[in-house]
Amino acid sequence: MALAKLRLDSAELSELLGKADRERTKGCLLRELNVIQKEIQALEEAERHKPASGTEATNAQRANPKAYVKKITTYGWDQTDRSVKIYVDLSGVEKLPPENVQVVFDKKSVCLDVLGLAGKNHQLHILNLLETISPDKSSYKVKSGSVYITLVKVKEAKWDSLVPQKKKETPKFDKDGDPNKGIMDMMKNMYQDGDDEMKRIIAKAWTESQEKQAGKGLDD
Repeated sequence: MALAKLRLDSAELSELLGKADRERTKGCLLRELNVIQKEIQALEEAERHKPASGTEATNAQRANPKAYVKKITTYGWDQTDRSVKIYVDLSGVEKLPPENVQVVFDKKSVCLDVLGLAGKNHQLHILNLLETISPDKSSYKVKSGSVYITLVKVKEAKWDSLVPQKKKETPKFDKDGDPNKGIMDMMKNMYQDGDDEMKRIIAKAWTESQEKQAGKGLDD
């Protein structure tokens, strides 16, 4: 649960970073994102090395405590005015213990984790839904070869898409402008469009750069 909440925090900070204009604000957001990404990484590492014990240990942990995390990139979805259905095909998922299929709902996100399926941990995290859902009313079912997730909408209306669609913009560099601002904008775009590893790298690089600049200021 703590890991899922951290991922939600990361998604919200990423959204704020995309809206930020002032350099100091962007820097603060990136530093906080770096902290959260490190916490996520540490918890993921702890989960992979968590020892199996007693009845609380899942079959996945007994078989492979260091299971590779495979991101789910292909799924289907449909909707009515009241709900959204997400369909995830995972062969053999119905044979897993119930505790190996975990779904966490939040107002604008849904996180599916399937542990120990064919030696892998499968993960589908949609962290920025187009509109708000009701976590308490949302649900999921495991069927033969599939996981069906139902998101109950707060407002009855059709969604144009499952998540907000970004408009790709090519960074514009002003030769007479501040070069640092151009680099910052480029890093922000790379962060927004990058995967988890890319986000960790960019956040780390930004933090180290800020620390070096602070050190130079003290030396001066």
